[in-house]
Amino acid sequence: MNPTVFVRIASTAVILTWLLFLSTSPIIAQWNEQSLQDSISWQQVREESGIRISIGEWPGSDFAAFRSEMIFETSMDRLLELIQDVAAYTEWMPSSIESRLLKRTGEFSFVYYISIKSPWPLNDRDWVNRLEVMKSAHNESVSVLYESVQGYVAERADTVRVKNHFALWNLTPIGRNKIRSIWYAHNEPGGLIPAWAVHIVSDSMILETMQNVKNRVQAAVP
Repeated sequence: MNPTVFVRIASTAVILTWLLFLSTSPIIAQWNEQSLQDSISWQQVREESGIRISIGEWPGSDFAAFRSEMIFETSMDRLLELIQDVAAYTEWMPSSIESRLLKRTGEFSFVYYISIKSPWPLNDRDWVNRLEVMKSAHNESVSVLYESVQGYVAERADTVRVKNHFALWNLTPIGRNKIRSIWYAHNEPGGLIPAWAVHIVSDSMILETMQNVKNRVQAAVP
């Protein structure tokens, strides 16, 4: 394969992986932070700028699961503001084309649409997700859940609708303006993107995304 084409395909595969940050699948009911810690053997593959990236085998899948761990020096309110500001996703998510709110389904839940640009020869990707923010009854921690939903926006012939995803983002205060962040994700991107292409460059893309989040939320703290 031409090296340039390979890099483009691999990069698109990784974009789909880190966008798990914003999407999930129906199997989410089987998983929580404890089960993800206990059921998957995690191996750290990278650490940079205070961000640790780990990889693990997902049961029954050729595609690995990913975990990102870091500390945000910001407030919980600022992080939740970023998560719920759908219109601004394109400002910090690489290769995103469009993001828009479709429907509010509760005080802390809503449905939104997002699309990303894929390099030639791959089609662009899009999806519709439901996001829910859940606050712990026992402490000040927050879990953010994302799941794919059907309908709302018609599928386009030139764009692949991404449907099989999982993501869980746990945020726990550990001091004044300090939040421990652990993000879990697994993706079945579909199409002709091989698992090895996803795995080769995933850690770099995840690192970039989390760094973008860190820069945005920490810049807002005096």
